[in-house]
Amino acid sequence: DTVEIEKANEIIPQLVSVVKRVSENMSAVPENCPSCNQKLEYEGVDLVCKNLNCKSQVTAQLLHFITSLNMKGFSIRSVEKIIDSHILDSKDFFELTIEDLMNLGFGPSQSKSFCKLLKNISVTPATYLSALGIERASTSTWEKVLSVYSFDDVVDFQLNAEQLATIDGIGPKIAEAIVDGLKNRFEFIKTTVGYINFIREAVPTSNKLNGKSFCITG
Repeated sequence: DTVEIEKANEIIPQLVSVVKRVSENMSAVPENCPSCNQKLEYEGVDLVCKNLNCKSQVTAQLLHFITSLNMKGFSIRSVEKIIDSHILDSKDFFELTIEDLMNLGFGPSQSKSFCKLLKNISVTPATYLSALGIERASTSTWEKVLSVYSFDDVVDFQLNAEQLATIDGIGPKIAEAIVDGLKNRFEFIKTTVGYINFIREAVPTSNKLNGKSFCITG
C-alpha cells in the first residue's frame, strides 16, 4: 500500500491516510479460529477468538502459567500432551503424579523432576497473578493492585472495575480486563492457589533523596 504519513507533535510518525491500496495477491482475512473453528471477532485492530475453551488458548495459558512460575523443562508440545489427554478434567494440575505423566509418555526423569517442581513453588502474589495470563495485567500491574488491596480480595473476586480504576496507573480498560480475566479464571485460581507457597518481598527503603528537589524537562 501507499500511505501518507506526517509528523505528529513534530516527531512522532502518524498515519494520515491510505493513498493507494494494493488489491493483488492479498491474503483473505480468516473468519474462523483455525484451532476451534469459532467465529473470530475484532477487538480494535486485533482479530481474536473469544472461545475460552479453545484448545490453543487453553494450551497457551497453561504454558504461560508453568513458565511464569519458573517450572522449567516443559515445551508447548509437552503441555499439548497433557491437554489432549483430558487428565485435567478429573484432577487438579498440581495433583499430577509421576505415574500420571509417565502414562502420558513422559520419561521417568522428566516426570520426577516436574512433580518435584509442583511441590516446591514459592513466588510472590504478584508473580502468581501475572502467571494467570490476564490481558493487560503484568507483574508490575498486580504490584500496583496489591499495594492497595489484599491478595485475598483479589482471588476471592471481591473487587470491581470501578475500585480498580481508582488505583494510580490502572485505567478503566485495564480494570475491566482484570475483572473479566479473574472471572474467567476463577475456577483455575481455586484449584491452584492452595498449592503455592507465597513469599512476601521486602520493599527496599532509602533516605538518599530526602531534602532534594528535581526538575524534569523534555
